[in-house]
Amino acid sequence: MNTKHGLQLKRISSFSEDNLNRDALSELVSFDIVEAPLQVVTKLHLREDVQVYKIERLRIINGEKVGFHRSFIPINKVEITQSDRCHPQASLYQVLRAHDIHLTTANETIEAMSATSMLQDQLQLEDHAPLLYIERCSFDHHEGIEFAEIYYRADRYKYHVELEGE
Repeated sequence: MNTKHGLQLKRISSFSEDNLNRDALSELVSFDIVEAPLQVVTKLHLREDVQVYKIERLRIINGEKVGFHRSFIPINKVEITQSDRCHPQASLYQVLRAHDIHLTTANETIEAMSATSMLQDQLQLEDHAPLLYIERCSFDHHEGIEFAEIYYRADRYKYHVELEGE
């Protein structure tokens, strides 16, 4: 029996949207305001002195920890309130849309990796368990909105890509 959750690579979607028909929720691990790391500044084309929300969440399906997401969002783009971040079914993308921010384009890179000790602890994995690592840069009409580092258990996730010929 295949226990992997399939994800598509055709449109921008959130964890909540990808898992509408599952018992899925998010658990907030941390929520901080930090100076944007250089990688975030570079990827989102931000000023070097900009502050960002750093949001870390566990992703849980049917009571099982399947993913860990770390998002960076410039604080000058949106105000994220206490209620926005504490609800277990809260969708960051719904919060953005409520503030008239629409993710029009995104770039994703997907790689295989071994779990770090932090990810092993967060996801309750064995040493060097395989993960899918997704780096996503999302934009609203060329304006950098989110840099995300997404880690999914490789034994629970797969990607589906639809290709077209000539």
